[in-house]
Amino acid sequence: MFRAVGNPDAGTDSELGKALDEAVRRGDPGEAGRLAEEITVELESGRRSASQAAGWQPGFAMMRQLDRVLLAFEAMIDAQRQAVGDPDGPNPQAAFEAAGGSTAWTAMFEAARAMQSSRPANLPPHECEGVPISF
Repeated sequence: MFRAVGNPDAGTDSELGKALDEAVRRGDPGEAGRLAEEITVELESGRRSASQAAGWQPGFAMMRQLDRVLLAFEAMIDAQRQAVGDPDGPNPQAAFEAAGGSTAWTAMFEAARAMQSSRPANLPPHECEGVPISF
């Protein structure tokens, strides 16, 4: 998600997201399409990782919601691509919400809180390389 669209919690865009915004602003459908595809590849990679992580039963609910969030971001990116040069084109935020992204985002954090009770005690701090979070 961070490479594809950025960090929604911090309100920061990814480099790819910034480049897509610029291509849309310039009205460049070829570049917007190329960037939208690159972002979608990253989102699909995230979906595969979420599917693998869902194999840990306590994390299943959270990963299911993460998958829904990533799918909603795909809908948002596709709407953004379609809106190039069309002021009446689809609204990316509306596409995200219509795909259930807002609901899944909230449910993902609710599932994360429930998952914490299944985390083994006394684990050392761990940071995920390249991901601006730690747990």
